[in-house]
Amino acid sequence: MPKLLRGALLCALVSLNGCALLPDYVGPEWSHASHISQHAPFTSDPTNYGADSLGVTAEWSKPGGGPYVELHDGATLERGWRDGTTQGYGETLGKSREEFQGRLGYRFKLPGR
Repeated sequence: MPKLLRGALLCALVSLNGCALLPDYVGPEWSHASHISQHAPFTSDPTNYGADSLGVTAEWSKPGGGPYVELHDGATLERGWRDGTTQGYGETLGKSREEFQGRLGYRFKLPGR
């Protein structure tokens, strides 16, 4: 993991009040990432450049909204492909199906909820 990303994640974790090393939530997650313009009926020439991933997600967050950090590690479910010396799975280049996602965000509490 690059030093800049590690530093950003550390800063995000420290910024959460009552931050703990153990996450607030952990669970399985299926995710799909692509562009809506790749799918019918939004195009007459659909492509398969997206990725489906199955893995585990951990979340650190504040009760009632505010900043949060999510870390997801899983495996892409796409078929493998090879183009000359390049290979991958779905949109993921390389020999491994492993995919990591890190998300930093902010949740706003809606009035009346």
